[in-house]
Amino acid sequence: MQKTNYIEPEKITAGHAWRRYAARMLDSALFVYIILLITLVIGYLLQKYAIKNAPSACGPSVVDAGVDKDKELFFLFFIVCIVPLFLSVLHLLQFMCNAILMACIGNTFGKKLFGIKILHVTGRSLNFRETFKREILIHKKKLFILFIPFIGPLISYATLLLSDYRAYENLLKHKITSWDKQMNLKVSYRTQSVWITLAGVIVLIGLWAVLGIVNEIFYSD
Repeated sequence: MQKTNYIEPEKITAGHAWRRYAARMLDSALFVYIILLITLVIGYLLQKYAIKNAPSACGPSVVDAGVDKDKELFFLFFIVCIVPLFLSVLHLLQFMCNAILMACIGNTFGKKLFGIKILHVTGRSLNFRETFKREILIHKKKLFILFIPFIGPLISYATLLLSDYRAYENLLKHKITSWDKQMNLKVSYRTQSVWITLAGVIVLIGLWAVLGIVNEIFYSD
């Protein structure tokens, strides 16, 4: 067997659980970083186009009233249908990216940095079907809640935090999450210096900080 510094600890500590959470947050940050940059560019171009082709402010009041009504209907349709669909598509794209990375190179960037490896109990690597199914199992409740009219997108992240907390407690108590147990998987942790983990946390915070700055620059006007 190939020598490796990944081990399955006899006891799962809070440190192990937080490493897993930080790894997932880093993967999410990298994905959001790419998607947000693309969205900002497209949004900027659409905004310029809308201003350039906006109708004149002069005209009969009845026309303005009709435009306002159309805006209200469009806003309602946007909140009820477009936002949940858009967020769901983004989540599915992220699941696919994570699944492809784990199936092709054996890990995501976040898991690699924080020293986490997920394998089948037999020791083999996971295929795409298994990795994608695992991603769906982790976030299936969030995807369902997204489509609740009006409040779905607002409470989805609160639901995610609650789900993460339950997974945290379950991991500490049973040494395995419900989705890994359901799929008959095992999780190994790399023995690494605390400084490597700290560096990963700094990278994670830096990525989210840069995203906030970029978003402020594009939408400050």
